[in-house]
Amino acid sequence: MALFRRSNQPRMRATEQHVSFLDSIRGFAVLAVFLYHCLGSAFHQFHLPWAGLVQDPRGAGVFALLYPLTLGWGGVAVFFAVSGFCIHLSFARSRAGGHPMMVFFVRRTFRIYPPYLAALLLFALAFPGIRLTFTKPDDTWQFFSHLFMVHNLDPATFFGINSAFWSLAVEVQLYLIYPVLLWLVARLGWTATLILLGVVEGGLRLLHGLDVTGLTAILPECLVNSPLFYWFSWSIGAALADAWEKKRIPAFPRNSVAFALVAVVVCDWIKPLSAFAFPLFSLATIFVIGRTLQNDVASTECPRWLKHLNQAGVYSYSIYLLHQPLIRVGKIPLKLLPHVFFPPIVVLGLCCLSWILVFLLARLMFRWIEQPGIRLGKLVLKRLGLSRA
Repeated sequence: MALFRRSNQPRMRATEQHVSFLDSIRGFAVLAVFLYHCLGSAFHQFHLPWAGLVQDPRGAGVFALLYPLTLGWGGVAVFFAVSGFCIHLSFARSRAGGHPMMVFFVRRTFRIYPPYLAALLLFALAFPGIRLTFTKPDDTWQFFSHLFMVHNLDPATFFGINSAFWSLAVEVQLYLIYPVLLWLVARLGWTATLILLGVVEGGLRLLHGLDVTGLTAILPECLVNSPLFYWFSWSIGAALADAWEKKRIPAFPRNSVAFALVAVVVCDWIKPLSAFAFPLFSLATIFVIGRTLQNDVASTECPRWLKHLNQAGVYSYSIYLLHQPLIRVGKIPLKLLPHVFFPPIVVLGLCCLSWILVFLLARLMFRWIEQPGIRLGKLVLKRLGLSRA
């Protein structure tokens, strides 16, 4: 049975369409990241131990059986690929009027920043165990680097306040260099541009792979954490959006998704290649989106059994902003019963229960902060005389 069903809705142009099946993909991505962080919180490790250059499941016990959850980081790669796809379609809409780049940045600012700012203020100023005291200079730098979304460039702030925030800073910086991507495409075309970006990201990941094995130590952390390290992984989504808009989607092989996921697992197990698992996960996402779009239908419906996943995709941004600190709420029984031993697998189950709280709070944030922020952005565009763009 097909994952997504054909819709009976009338056909629409790509640039006018809400690609509804992407919500389920986002839902899968945010759930994968959530379970990944639950795993780390329960077992105090995120992957199998290394034995030389490969992962070693021996002695890992029940953690080895949970190996699929250790790939939950791939949800971020999914988000990046989907983001590149949606951003390029959004920009294509804005081309219909004047000042398309201004429209693009106004939309992105009011879509991304209000919920982020609300989450930042909550965790930095009020959340127990995380809030900053500002009694030392490091706290001030921690806060303002997050406020301006440059915390990913400094190892001291990369995982600060809310460690999930690092990818949001990278994504915002990818937005900032999006005009460079368009400039390259205008002069080189998509194929040559993707090759160039693949060389840039692939070269950085190769050097990083050598660094983590101890063979070299030449790649600065600021480059590893920069948007250049993810430029190709994000831009392939934009390339697919451009191909769909022009009705030139390439014919992806039937087993392309399976091959890409196998490559992800192989790279994940080999330490020097582990850095390449991220772009391969992005590529697998593009294959899923591309093969779904190859059905050549106006939209696709989410089956009923995926309804909650689809809703999670709608609220995925707020879920991502809130989830990691709130996972510790599930560990409250450990503090209430300090003399009781809770096996890690039980702690994992308790952490997973925090999904209920995360989902409900994310729904509120979506309604009261995300949606008003989007409406405010539209109002600003209207005041600027760009509402038709």
